[in-house]
Amino acid sequence: MVNSNSRNKIRRRFNKYKMVMLLGGCCAHCGYNKNISALTFHHLEYKNIPLSGHNLSSNSDELLLEELKGCALLCANCH
Repeated sequence: MVNSNSRNKIRRRFNKYKMVMLLGGCCAHCGYNKNISALTFHHLEYKNIPLSGHNLSSNSDELLLEELKGCALLCANCH
C-alpha cells in the first residue's frame, strides 16, 4: 500500500517533468538538460505561487499551467 507522502512525491515529480517538457526540456539560456532536478522555473512577472516543492503536488493542474505561462525554464547555474 502506498501512503499519502509517497503519492505526493510521485505527483510532484510527475508534475515537474510535465512542466519542464512543456517549456522545452532544457535551460532557456544555456541549453542544459542532463538532470531535471537542476532545472528551475524563473518567473518573468509577478508570481501567484512558487513552482517548487509542495506546490507542485498540492495545486490543481489548471493553476500550475496558468502559473507556468509566465515562467522561463533555467538551470540552477543560470537562475
